[in-house]
Amino acid sequence: MAFIEFLLLMLFVKEGTVTGERMLELGSWLSPGGNRSSWVSSSGHFAFGFYPQAHGYAVGIWLIGAENTTVWTADRDSPLLFLQFHLTLKTTGLHIFQRGSEDQVLVSNSTSKHVVVWQSFDYPPDTILGGHNFTKGVKLVSSLSQSDHSTGLFYLVMQRDGNLVAYPVNSPASIADAYWSSKTLSRFGMLSLNVSGFLCLNISAGKIQCLNNNISHGKKSHNTSSIYRATLGVDGNFVLYEHQFEGNGSSHVQPMWSTSLDKCEVKGVCGLNSYCSNVKGNTKCKCFPGFIPSKSRVKGNVFPLLE
Repeated sequence: MAFIEFLLLMLFVKEGTVTGERMLELGSWLSPGGNRSSWVSSSGHFAFGFYPQAHGYAVGIWLIGAENTTVWTADRDSPLLFLQFHLTLKTTGLHIFQRGSEDQVLVSNSTSKHVVVWQSFDYPPDTILGGHNFTKGVKLVSSLSQSDHSTGLFYLVMQRDGNLVAYPVNSPASIADAYWSSKTLSRFGMLSLNVSGFLCLNISAGKIQCLNNNISHGKKSHNTSSIYRATLGVDGNFVLYEHQFEGNGSSHVQPMWSTSLDKCEVKGVCGLNSYCSNVKGNTKCKCFPGFIPSKSRVKGNVFPLLE
C-alpha cells in the first residue's frame, strides 16, 4: 500500500524535545458523528477531524483535554458540514465530499503526483502553538465565540515595520484604529512562541524582547509535560496559555500572560452604532439613540429601529 507524506500539525508536532510523527495510508477517511471522526497524534495530545459546531460540524485540530481546545479550523467561514460528509486522503490532498455529489479539495499543495506537503502552521486562524513563528504580514483573526470558530471581530497582525498590532476587523487599520501594539519597530518583524512557553519578538540580530519575560512558569513534576498556545480571544485580548498534561492522563489549562485590556479598551467590541460604557467597573454595550440591540450573527451589532 502506498503512503503519502502529510504534515498536518497533529501528525507532525513538536512537544518539548519529543517529536511525534504518524503516517496515514492513502484512502484513509473520516466522517462525523461516529468512532472514525478524527485521527489522534502519536503523543495523544492532538486530534484532527470533525468537531461539533452549532448544529453541524467543522473540520479542525484540537488539543485533547477535559474541554477540548480548538487550535485550527479549515475554511472557517464555510457552511457547516453534516453526517453525510466524508473526508478522504488522496494523492492530491484531503478531499471532502457529500454522498451523491462531487468531492472538493479541502487541503492541497502538491508539487508531485506522489507527495502532498502541507502544514496548518502556515495558516493560523486565531492561535499559534509552541515552535511556531508569526512573521510579517500574517494575521491572527479572533473567533466569533467560544463555540463558533468562524471569523470574529478582531485581528492581530505583524506589520511590515515590525510592530505587532491589534485592530477591529472592519477598520481601515490606521493608527487611530489600533487598540493594542507591542510598540516595537524592527526590520525582522517576527513573533515566536517557543516550546518552553516564551512569547518573544525579534528586535534585531541577536536581540529579542519577550512579552512574558517577567512571568515565572509553574513547577511541574517529572511526569508532567506542557504545550503552550497564544490565542487572540473572542474579546480581543491576546493570551498565552499553558496546557499541562499529567502522566495519569489528566490535564489542566492556565493563562500565563495577557494583553489584559478591559472590555471598553478594545475598539469595536460593541459593534456598529453602539458604544461601550464603564460605570464603577461594570462594562456594558449600549445603543445610540434610535437603535436597538440586534440578534445578528456578530454579537453586539445594532441596527436602526424600523419606522
